[in-house]
Amino acid sequence: MGADLQTAENVSWLALALAPGIGRATLTRLVRGFGSASAVWNGNRRSWRAVEGVSSTALASLVRGPDNAAAERCLQTVARCGGWLMKFTDEDYPSRLASIPDPPALLYGMGSRDALSALSVAVVGSRAASSYGKKAAEFIAAGLAASGVSVVSGLALGIDAAAHSACVGAGGSTVAVMGTGIENVYPARNRKLAASIVNNGAVISEYPPGTRPEPGNFPRRNRIISGLSEAVVVVEAGRRSGSLITASLALEQGREVMAVPGSIFSGKSAGTHWLIKQGAALVTDAGDIVSVVRPALDGGQGIAVGSGRDDNDKRHDGECGIPAGLEGRARRMWKELEHYPRHVDELAASCGIPAADALVVLLHMELKGLVQALPGQRYQRA
Repeated sequence: MGADLQTAENVSWLALALAPGIGRATLTRLVRGFGSASAVWNGNRRSWRAVEGVSSTALASLVRGPDNAAAERCLQTVARCGGWLMKFTDEDYPSRLASIPDPPALLYGMGSRDALSALSVAVVGSRAASSYGKKAAEFIAAGLAASGVSVVSGLALGIDAAAHSACVGAGGSTVAVMGTGIENVYPARNRKLAASIVNNGAVISEYPPGTRPEPGNFPRRNRIISGLSEAVVVVEAGRRSGSLITASLALEQGREVMAVPGSIFSGKSAGTHWLIKQGAALVTDAGDIVSVVRPALDGGQGIAVGSGRDDNDKRHDGECGIPAGLEGRARRMWKELEHYPRHVDELAASCGIPAADALVVLLHMELKGLVQALPGQRYQRA
């Protein structure tokens, strides 16, 4: 075990965190009241009872004394992961997170501790994301990375994974907040992604090693995702999506809530459209987000940042977005194509050409890598 982990105070902290009846709020009050975790264990019934919120179960645990063996096993697991502990009393505990109503008393992490204090935006959304949703998350996360803004998300499938991956691919910093122990990446298929995040940011959890993926853990961890962030962007979400929980927590924490619009025919965008109707800022690229968090960049000095559009503008906007070499029908077809699927009959009608001719044009564009063909004679920009 590393010397920086193997300290009497850390063992005392872990013993408190693992003790029955001592949750994060009670742990925080105890440490604040006594000054340190070691001092808590040196207290007595009278001094423990004087701390607000100490239940009979918590009092019984304190009377019984610390389970140092369990605490040391926990620290050994953290050390094997190359991880660290971050306590709310540490100088580098992120100020944004400390300001929320219910901050975690203790975080387990791997990667860069500094990543937790970077200017960050949460990008969240559906686990069962559509191809449009994943592309939107990638486009926005890469743009944020190019602007020097870190991306926070939950390492889930779908939108979360797309945002993390794009941020790493763009050379940016990203933080993944898990609902399990840090040694137990969930879902397992994201293990490689988690390893890449550790090299480009941090993977953190408030749950001790050995914690399995219990359903109740994930809604609770969402307050940390929003708490670390200046703003929360919901990319794609159904009306009952857990991402709306994150948005609600963000509002309670005084964070900006933003949403990416989608197809009116897709239930996967019902939640984001509802958020926009409630007043969430509409997002079409990273520039929309950066303009909101810009005052926090460089202490509000107005440093130059990218909008995330630059090269992407060439395939995102009107006339300047038409690829070189497209003329006539292909040029008209390109203008009608979107980043979500459209049926060939609809495209042909919009261009005023027969469907058979439209298929020929689309085939040539597909061969050039400009168009993606989907089942059911549907096409979208690649």
